[in-house]
Amino acid sequence: MPEREFGSYAFAGEVTSDPYEIRGGHVFIEVSGIKCAAFEPTKKFRNVIRKLRKGDFVEVYGGYKKGVLNLEKIRIIKLNEAERRNPICDNCGRRMESMGRGKGFRCRKCGERKMYREIVRIERDLSPGFYEVPPSARRHLAMPLARLFRREVSEQEAFRSP
Repeated sequence: MPEREFGSYAFAGEVTSDPYEIRGGHVFIEVSGIKCAAFEPTKKFRNVIRKLRKGDFVEVYGGYKKGVLNLEKIRIIKLNEAERRNPICDNCGRRMESMGRGKGFRCRKCGERKMYREIVRIERDLSPGFYEVPPSARRHLAMPLARLFRREVSEQEAFRSP
């Protein structure tokens, strides 16, 4: 947990909750147990946050206020490209249903049973790298990515579109 309110922070961690949205278009995630928000004025930056999933490893930058880190920048370090799903029946090809915690899975149609979930590789339309809010939503204290890397960067490179 950040030490004080109204401070600027940067830390790396694992995304521990899937993104959720509240009325007004504000998008929230939890990174290592800390609530992070991309508010409506950040526009397309919120699309990047919406595409994150549990298990992604990110570095977040922003201001901490009222128990929430207001996201200014995010660096996606590693994407979780695997997902656990209920197994598919070998006999009839239907997805099996859980019989209860620790009891395995059963096919409703033919009765076949399996004990464990499958791990399936998923395709992600998000790539590792830096993403930042548009200039209209940026606080005056946040250093733009172009200056962060100390080199000339075209506007297209600096603001990756989601």
